[in-house]
Amino acid sequence: MDRSEELKKRYKRITNEIRNVLINNWDPVNIKEDGNRGNEYDSYIGGIYDLLMEHAPAKKISKHLSSVEKIYLGFEASPKSLLEVAEELMKIDVT
Repeated sequence: MDRSEELKKRYKRITNEIRNVLINNWDPVNIKEDGNRGNEYDSYIGGIYDLLMEHAPAKKISKHLSSVEKIYLGFEASPKSLLEVAEELMKIDVT
């Protein structure tokens, strides 16, 4: 496998893991029960990926999730309430 294929495979693995955490641990619009909407949160993966790559602390990741909820979903969630989700995201191996 060449370097390009390795990078694509790694990126796919990481984005799938982020997607799984968003669906199983975050899920503000309750899509877990609707198997047809598995890509509902995909537009948020890139920002989270960037934070994980820069080894951002949980507080910064939870603040990002809170902003996503407020700006794009119209919800009010405190960053503190999203710390557990941020900690789950931080368990993803981004190397």
